[in-house]
Parts: sequence; structure tokens; C-alpha cells
Amino acid sequence: MADDTIKHIIEIEEQIRQRLDQERQLAQEWLQRTRRELEEQQREQRKAQSESARQRLQQAQDAARREAAALLQQAAASTPTDDEALRPLVRRFMSRLDPRSDHDRPHGEG
Repeated sequence: MADDTIKHIIEIEEQIRQRLDQERQLAQEWLQRTRRELEEQQREQRKAQSESARQRLQQAQDAARREAAALLQQAAASTPTDDEALRPLVRRFMSRLDPRSDHDRPHGEG
């Protein structure tokens, strides 16, 4: 009878050991599956962030192009196109280049 009880205890211990091994295996599988899912979520988030940054960059570039085009158009509209209007601008510019000119010096000097 004592032998049967010991045998029964040993069988129960073996069942407990097997069940623990199964639970460890299940926990390991769950951890691996969860890790893969989290890594995939991170990849998707990085991809979405990268795409969002690319779109923001594209929008900023488009806005800069529109602003530059508007500035160029504004500059073209305000630039004189006839010779009479350009002569004072050319004279002033040329006087800065000509060292003999006294237009860039205060009156009474040089």
C-alpha cells in the first residue's frame, strides 16, 4: 500500500512536471508571438512617420516654390522695362563701379 501511494505521488509529480513544461512552452510561444507583433507595429509606425515626414517636406517644398514664383512675379511687375526708367538705376550702379566718380563720396570730399 505504501508502494502504491509512493507510485501515485511520483505519477502526480510527473504530471505536474509535464504540465509545467507545457505552460513554459506556451509562455515562450506567446512571448515570441507578442514580440513579433510589437516589432511589426514599430515597423509600421516608422513607415507611417517616414511617409508623413516625406509628405510634410513635399508640402513645404511646394509652398516655397509657390512663394518664390509669387516673389518673382512681383519683382517682374515692379521692374521698369523702358530705357528711361532704367537709366537712373544704371547710372547709380555704374557710379559705384567707377572709382573716378564722386557719387559714392559725401559732398566736399575727394
